[in-house]
Amino acid sequence: MDMKRILGATLAVVAGWGVTGLVGAQAQPASAPREIGRPTSESPHPIPGGFDLPNGWRITPAGQKLADTGDLVMRMTSAPDGKALIAVNAGYLPHGLTVLDPATGKVVQRIPLKSAWLGLAWSPDGRILYVSGGNAAGPRQPTAAPIYAFAYKAGRLSEQPAAQFDESIPMQSIWWAGVVRHPTKPRLYAANQGVDETPTNVVVFDTESGKLLTRIPVDISPYQLVLSKDGGRLFVSNWSSRSVSVIDTATNKVTATIAVGANPNDMALSRDGRLFVACASDNTVHVIDTRAMRVIERLSTTMSPLAPEGSKPNALAIDEARGVLFVANGDNNALAVIDIRNRARSEVMGFIPTGWYPSALSVAGGMVYIGASKGEAAYPDPNGPHSPLNVAGGERGSVKSLQTGSVSRLAVADIPKRLAAWTKQAAANSPYNDDLLQRARPSATPSIIPSEVGAGSPIEHVIYIIRENRTYDQVLGDLPKGNGDPVLTG
Repeated sequence: MDMKRILGATLAVVAGWGVTGLVGAQAQPASAPREIGRPTSESPHPIPGGFDLPNGWRITPAGQKLADTGDLVMRMTSAPDGKALIAVNAGYLPHGLTVLDPATGKVVQRIPLKSAWLGLAWSPDGRILYVSGGNAAGPRQPTAAPIYAFAYKAGRLSEQPAAQFDESIPMQSIWWAGVVRHPTKPRLYAANQGVDETPTNVVVFDTESGKLLTRIPVDISPYQLVLSKDGGRLFVSNWSSRSVSVIDTATNKVTATIAVGANPNDMALSRDGRLFVACASDNTVHVIDTRAMRVIERLSTTMSPLAPEGSKPNALAIDEARGVLFVANGDNNALAVIDIRNRARSEVMGFIPTGWYPSALSVAGGMVYIGASKGEAAYPDPNGPHSPLNVAGGERGSVKSLQTGSVSRLAVADIPKRLAAWTKQAAANSPYNDDLLQRARPSATPSIIPSEVGAGSPIEHVIYIIRENRTYDQVLGDLPKGNGDPVLTG
């Protein structure tokens, strides 16, 4: 999309947000757009305010970085008393919880867990935080992966769980995902995502006795859970079934199944009863009217109109005071900012650049907190499995052991006046534009690679070989025309 059109649309929509002075002296200047193709020929390196990544993308995070975490930040939640922000990470590095003090922006606790995953949920009185134990059959080989219950008081969690909730089926069949606590009854709902392509259950526990009360069959890979305000209905995003299940909590029965987009994951329920469902594999957020139980909008989160699948919307947060929905586009390294005040028609207002793969969001105290699964930089791997620099018996690292996650934040009040510049910057950070769908970059020398769609080529087959979790240097560092380090090639 032409940048002037992006910026013009952003100005028009944000002006309707009731904000003046969108651009001016306080707007951040965006860097000059890069020549398409050039990013992938440059080596990764830090730049002022960001980093040029090895995949051709640039990250220029708009927020203030608060802390590093373990990789794959799955979810964040603000304590009801406003004195803590808790993030859970569950990637290759050790799993656990990171507790930050919003007043100082500092980390006050790090609580390791043998295994964790997506679920974070508060008890109605704000004194207990429930945390999903994740996969009990994975390579970490935990003796158990229950739902943990941590006591909370004045900005701190108990160092050890105060209680835990266990399934009675074999551990090999358990992968705890979303959890939610009923607002008035002693009921904890937990999604067992499962470990294969068969339908599984939402499990109901009694929080007073710890007993498992029932299992509610849903579709394949139940992921996130959201309760209606009165606790009467439970919504379940089914990751592998392109659906949302609706459960009557009085009967523990599924009363409706609503079709949505591919890979539904995070969900957010607005005060007016609209359920926003992020669908990672088709670049959309589906909006469900929970009164009529049907989809009323399908919002595109891409930064250009023809972009193929790959934006990966995977986390949502609503600022009810301003009527704004934030969407984490993981593979765009950006947040989409959507005006949802008009129930009949939502509008994408612009984009905010973030760290590498934003994957968790929370709005609290006038701030939007952003968890980035891969942090804000890339790193070389001198200790890789085949590196000649790694001494005998040394640790054999790989890409997955190098990346750390991060948590940053920015003031919601700053967004309107800076969104136009941020939108321009987010687009400039991408090595993609819609023209690439039709025409390749012209070759400087004769080439058999077609320059446009339909031109034809003598090439009949392409064999694409990937070595997972290896850096460029480890595999191709000795290519004369490459920009690698041959010392690390093994």
